[in-house]
Amino acid sequence: MPAETLIFCLIGVVGLMTAGGGGFVIGLLAAPWFEQRAFRRAMAQIETCLNLAQKRLQSSQEVLVALGQLAPNGLPMTYPRDGLLAAKEKLLVALNQVTLTPLADPEDTVVTDEVLPLPSELIWQRTPVDQASGLPDAEAFHANFQLLLNGLNGSSMVAGLLLVQMDKAAQLAGRIGAADVESLQQKLGSLVVRGSREQDLVCRLEPDLFALLLPDVAEDGAQLAEQLRLMVRQHHFRQASNGSEVLVTASFGYTDCLAGDDGELLLDAARSAMSKSQRAGRNQLTLAR
Repeated sequence: MPAETLIFCLIGVVGLMTAGGGGFVIGLLAAPWFEQRAFRRAMAQIETCLNLAQKRLQSSQEVLVALGQLAPNGLPMTYPRDGLLAAKEKLLVALNQVTLTPLADPEDTVVTDEVLPLPSELIWQRTPVDQASGLPDAEAFHANFQLLLNGLNGSSMVAGLLLVQMDKAAQLAGRIGAADVESLQQKLGSLVVRGSREQDLVCRLEPDLFALLLPDVAEDGAQLAEQLRLMVRQHHFRQASNGSEVLVTASFGYTDCLAGDDGELLLDAARSAMSKSQRAGRNQLTLAR
């Protein structure tokens, strides 16, 4: 055999071996990735099927219960219900075995923080009142604030304190007069009352400062404060003397109130939050915590 032919044959054999070996190595390295990807897809499909089956079983259980309630003499529901509950438990066990994070059955969830209501005897003291607005004054506010805090003791409810102060009232009085500013302040107080709930109490601490006591706000205290801020921002204020529209804004400071909180510290926190709103601009809301 000629030398050139032998060399070409050797080169061909080496090339085939290299190509085959390279493909083998690539396949060996890529195999785990493909297996993991296939496993993830299978897990997702299994979870989808199990969730669908659980929903169907839950719907079937509700239908059976409804039929039992509608039947004039009742239906023998024990066996179908028990069977459905057993199937549901099996589904939960199977689903926990194929998911990385076990799923909890809502019916088995233990509530550790029981929500206790505020005492039903919480009744606002609405006197003494501010003569100009008819709202409870600063003295009434402190009495009612302490009443609210006392009511929180032994309860897991959350109350709220919101302070609302007209921006730059002294400067506004220099432009349009003290009488018109007093009228605008009363209008601001009326807006705070309109934006509050039936169980809330609005007090007038100073001519340009109002306080809103909110019992039982859960997690909605900040949302209620924001709704009130938007109401004031969108309102068109007018002078009492001539009906001209005038720019009136307010600053808001809010704090949650929990059982065991000190009233003076809470009031300071709300005032500090309101001061931050004033420094930030007009119609701002700051949450103390």
